[in-house]
Amino acid sequence: MADNMFVKTLHHEWAVAVLSWRTNLRAALENRIAFGLQVFGMMINDSAFVAVWAIFFTTFGTVNGWDVWDSVGLLGFGTITFGLAFAFFGGAPWINKYVADASFDGILLSPNTVLWRVLTSKTDVAALGDAVFGLILLVLYAVKIQATPEMIGMMFLAIIPGAAITVAMSILSQLPAFFLLDGDSIAMSLYKSFLSPSLYPSALYSDAARIFYTVVIPSILVGGIPVEIVRSQNWLFLLGLWIAALVWVAIAILAFYTCLKKYESGNAIGLRSAN
Repeated sequence: MADNMFVKTLHHEWAVAVLSWRTNLRAALENRIAFGLQVFGMMINDSAFVAVWAIFFTTFGTVNGWDVWDSVGLLGFGTITFGLAFAFFGGAPWINKYVADASFDGILLSPNTVLWRVLTSKTDVAALGDAVFGLILLVLYAVKIQATPEMIGMMFLAIIPGAAITVAMSILSQLPAFFLLDGDSIAMSLYKSFLSPSLYPSALYSDAARIFYTVVIPSILVGGIPVEIVRSQNWLFLLGLWIAALVWVAIAILAFYTCLKKYESGNAIGLRSAN
């Protein structure tokens, strides 16, 4: 009986998420020109990072075993994980706003799981450009290194935990909103402290920095480590990445519901629809 209830609940939560994604995407597609410009604009923005690292490695050559194509792989993993994370779970960066304008009142009235409802409440259209651009970079990287089927499989299996960690860190960066009146700047600073180091090749970090950006702030787990996994073809290394992702997701969920207890209903008149 309990198993049936769990399956029904899981099916319901998934159905609500799919409906939300479909609704958000349809809303974005109502103005196809704006939609296309957002996606294309993000791809152009991402290409700037490729140019920077191309110039760097062309100037200095191989650094600790990394070359310009490894940086392409790094940015490929980084942009596709970011894109998938916020295309599907674009509500994570909105937690601060939901708390500030009392939108959580409506969300708490929803029969759905609160965090899941929050995460799927928004779709970042521009993030689709990141996902597409990241896929293009990974295809180019795979062709350049003459990736075997095993290496290609590792690439895809490294994307999922990377996206999960990205969402988890976005949630954690938003949690000061439950304690501060205006947590926007703090949330942005916290998330940037995770995002910025992920854009640098892990070979540039010292051993101490690698430990810090793996254990304390898991920045290199979304880009640098996946590249090293593919290069080494180490399945245990990949398993460790999945375990780390599960740990960070668990931390984010626990921290969110702990902080949610501090939420006090706002004074806004009326409630947002829970549908």
